[in-house]
Amino acid sequence: MFGKRILKLGLALLLLLMLGSLVCCGKKSSEKTGKISMYIIDKNNFSIEQTPYKTRGSSFLENLKNLVADLQAYKDESFSSPFPEGITLRNWELNSGLVSIYFDENYYNLSVYDEALIRAAIVKNFCQFSEVNGVSFFVGEQSLVIDGKTMGTMNSDSFLDKLSFTEGTIELMMYFPGTESGKLKKIKREAALGSFYTDEQLIIENLIKGPADGEKDITSCIPKGTKLLNIVTKDRVCYVNLSSEFLNLSEDVDPELTVYSIVNSLTELPEISSVVLNVNWESIEYYGDVYCIDNLTFNYDALENSDEL
Repeated sequence: MFGKRILKLGLALLLLLMLGSLVCCGKKSSEKTGKISMYIIDKNNFSIEQTPYKTRGSSFLENLKNLVADLQAYKDESFSSPFPEGITLRNWELNSGLVSIYFDENYYNLSVYDEALIRAAIVKNFCQFSEVNGVSFFVGEQSLVIDGKTMGTMNSDSFLDKLSFTEGTIELMMYFPGTESGKLKKIKREAALGSFYTDEQLIIENLIKGPADGEKDITSCIPKGTKLLNIVTKDRVCYVNLSSEFLNLSEDVDPELTVYSIVNSLTELPEISSVVLNVNWESIEYYGDVYCIDNLTFNYDALENSDEL
């Protein structure tokens, strides 16, 4: 429906890095000493971590193969590999300084955040070697498409280094089911503001996470395991694409509250007047007994009381 668009407003490359302490290209000074870096993903802070890595091969290509293998085998409670489980790395090859990486179709099931960080970390890992000038991604046999655009060859300079994630905070108004009322309760939540996120993404990710510490009078309504695959706003309509887990209706929450938790929260943003819900890039006719084909607008009847406006 939207191709494989992942982010709006051309953020596809520029949003990718909250790198903290990374050096611009990461290359070449330590490579000759046998000490390079392994770039892994911090699960808790949505960022990339640079950790020392000692090569053990006798040639550049052997060292690169070892690094890829070690990244694939990497496991840690707080950090993850840029080659995650569930996404098959079919092949990679090096020709004339350019690396081509081939993933299976499951790559397009990654959330917007996971895809961004994974792609950046992979490029950083490869491009720290002086023999590698760029990296290209393929899904199946086709070039990776982000936001309707075919991604070309990328290198470390394709991503922003030392991008501050917490450039401030923003107040978001969100709606969660009340534990007692069976209606939606308006919650004001402060979120970190940075170039990595759009307001729409912040809202959906906060709804997916559910109640924060101390919020005892509201409950989660987004089915467990749901991921945000894509979100884009055009002509005041916000198109939300969620993973298939969203269809696992909760026995404890009315489907109407789940739908309008999303719709009411997003339409609090002045640039959004209606919402279209999709699952795995396809439209859904009903969510429970809620008709979802039409553009969905703010539902006043779902609110706990009229003072929630």
